[in-house]
Amino acid sequence: MPSIKYISKKEFADLCRVSLPALSKAAKAGNISVASNGKINPNSIKNVKYKVRALARARNRGPTKREIAAERAAMVEDVKNRLVEDEVYKAEVASKTAVEIARIKAQTTKINMDIAREAGRLILREIVEGYFGKLASVFSGLMHPMGQRIAPLIADILDVEDPDIVNRIQEVIDTENERIIGEVQRITDEASLGTDTSDTD
Repeated sequence: MPSIKYISKKEFADLCRVSLPALSKAAKAGNISVASNGKINPNSIKNVKYKVRALARARNRGPTKREIAAERAAMVEDVKNRLVEDEVYKAEVASKTAVEIARIKAQTTKINMDIAREAGRLILREIVEGYFGKLASVFSGLMHPMGQRIAPLIADILDVEDPDIVNRIQEVIDTENERIIGEVQRITDEASLGTDTSDTD
């Protein structure tokens, strides 16, 4: 024979959708049976009949205050859960947004560094090319009148007064000056090109 499962008066009252005082009143009136231990067998014939009648009355009268309060509490709990879910979602979105912003900032910083590095190379090349260009120009300016200055001195040292000889000495000096100037220009051009590191990356 299966064992009887007893429940408390409050649990039986909830099953019947009645208040605990109403259930106690029904017990005193003999409408339900209560065991000696104060618990109730919900499957006894008397208790089943009481539950059927109580539920029928509950359907006719609508929900009790306790049921309404329980429903409201459930609704409040549901709203709280939804708010928590919303906050969690917002936190996840904010976290993802922060990561994306950090990634974009890192990319922007790298681009700016690349631009700055390339700009530095261009500026350095311009400075060096300008320096060597000025150096070649100054050297050329010093060498070009060299024949005019040195030829008379050589003629004087050699005690030569013939203008044709002086002119020939000047031509020789000027020719050699042109060769020297060209060599200096080649060296400065090579030095200038040697500072361009744009193809080394």
